[in-house]
Amino acid sequence: MLVLSASIYFITPSVTFFINDFAKNILSDYFPSDLINIIEKSFVKDIYILSMPEKYPEPLLPPALFLFSLLSIFLIIKTKLPAPVVIWIVYSSIVNLISSIFFIFFYDQFPYNIEAFTELYIKTEVNIWIFIPIIMGMALSSLPSRIFSKVGLVVLTIIYSMILGLIRYVAFIYVLADFSLIFMPLLFFAFGPFMDFVYIVGMYSLYISNYAKKIGKDLRIWKWLS
Repeated sequence: MLVLSASIYFITPSVTFFINDFAKNILSDYFPSDLINIIEKSFVKDIYILSMPEKYPEPLLPPALFLFSLLSIFLIIKTKLPAPVVIWIVYSSIVNLISSIFFIFFYDQFPYNIEAFTELYIKTEVNIWIFIPIIMGMALSSLPSRIFSKVGLVVLTIIYSMILGLIRYVAFIYVLADFSLIFMPLLFFAFGPFMDFVYIVGMYSLYISNYAKKIGKDLRIWKWLS
């Protein structure tokens, strides 16, 4: 698994350049291409990020979002939806609430722009890609399944993470450039890289579940638990 992490480390510049070049090509259909720039930054290896003009919210948007967030919290806690759904919606609404309050009182003092956001996003994603083989490798190490299936699971998880990260990256930049910066906290904290752990745990759980069904009641294999 360390070999996979090292490989990702060395291909980081190429992968991040591809992601940003792809994002630029897509976003050029909606925004002037001469305003979209790919910038090189230093990290574990050189990485590439996207920079383009951001949009501040219209004057009525912060108070409207504030009221909408309060209403969402009030209504959702009275529903009979599953607790995880309620918690996630309340959490997202609180993030929007805080963001709207900031723009109501400190409209022109928001400290981040699209360049800062893309840099944080890419750096976080690169860290996740590097540590997926290490974390999942440790979790799978005690499982008596074939090494090829374990490596396959890790590689599949990394590929899924990169594809999801690319799609999400383009969508996030579009929202920030076309709607406004007021949604930046929501995008990062509710839909951003922290959600990667959901599918990492999900894919690991699916693998364990399928493997458990496969070995059935074979007590010779289940001895590894004792």
